[in-house]
This record gives sequence, C-alpha cells and structure tokens, in this order.
Amino acid sequence: METMETHSGESVLNDASFEETVRRGLAIYDEQLKPVLEPVHNGKAVAINVETGEYVIADDLPDARRLLREKYPTPHGVSLIIGPETDPAMLSRVMVGRKPMRRNPS
Repeated sequence: METMETHSGESVLNDASFEETVRRGLAIYDEQLKPVLEPVHNGKAVAINVETGEYVIADDLPDARRLLREKYPTPHGVSLIIGPETDPAMLSRVMVGRKPMRRNPS
C-alpha cells in the first residue's frame, strides 16, 4: 500500500490505497468475522487490521479505532458496527481524515 506523509509527519494512504484498504477490510469482515461476531456482538464496534486480519471489539467506533492503534501503531484498517443491518456508509478508516466509504461506491 502506498502511503504519503502529512505535514505533521503522520503516514496516510493515498486514495487508491484507501479504497483497497476498505475492500480488504470488508472482505475480512464478510468472509471471516461476520459469522463469528454477529451472533454475540451485534451493535458493538469492530476495528480490523487489514494486513493481519486481527481485530478488536469495543462499545463504539472511536474506542475500537483507539484500541487498534494501541495494538498496531500504524495499522491499515477499517472499523464498523457489527450486525446484520450495518450501514456500509458508516464504515470508517482507522487513519484520521477520511470520510466513510460506501460498500459499493458508484
């Protein structure tokens, strides 16, 4: 994944890498985590490291992102609310400064 550095020294993904991160995160959630997490953790938040597939669960999205950053200081990851009625527009990237992206961008 190609990254850029901001004026504050933070590493951020370019647009193409951001979209790839979102796709990978959704694939991990749909294929591996959904069957395990939804029966027990509906309504909670999950943040997924798309490079390792590891994840953290928290009560809300900010806490999930914070926990993932603590575990992986520079993860490429996504976070979303667990549940069958999750609004894909709520998908958020762990890195700061990006707007949510829809599951099927037009």
